[in-house]
Amino acid sequence: MGAIFSVLIGYMLFSLIPFSYMMISEYGYNKTAYEIGQVYGIAMKWPKYAINFSPEVDGSNYNNFQKSIIEIANDHDLQKGRFMLLEAIGDVHLLEFVKQNPSLNSKSFDEMQEKIRQGDLSFKSALESPAIVNAMLSRLDGMEFDDIIEEGESADQEILKVLSTR
Repeated sequence: MGAIFSVLIGYMLFSLIPFSYMMISEYGYNKTAYEIGQVYGIAMKWPKYAINFSPEVDGSNYNNFQKSIIEIANDHDLQKGRFMLLEAIGDVHLLEFVKQNPSLNSKSFDEMQEKIRQGDLSFKSALESPAIVNAMLSRLDGMEFDDIIEEGESADQEILKVLSTR
């Protein structure tokens, strides 16, 4: 019993290191007791961050892709990270759409985006074509969260580059 108690106390004390770093850096000083408790709760997960258990995208088929994206999203505690993940996947998907539609130029692309923002789903079938989805799956296969975010940023730049040449 004494050994288990010692390990538990050691684990909690070691958690003070990431807790201190988190309080000084991104989370700041002006926190309520509740918020400080939340930060310490996140700091208690230090093995998750010290030993990287990041899930990867499984691009073998669409169902496995969806399951792996849900797993990656659930691996991140912050809503902002989840939003960034979905935005990056959307950018990669859009890049594959742009590549497979050579008649699409900047003007028609902007019009399409505006229609989508207004809720017009007439482009949905074109975006869901098997060729586009498979290209996206193979491009993202094996990537972790950080890789997907970087791929999304480069896809965004590549879209602009491709459209500027048309």
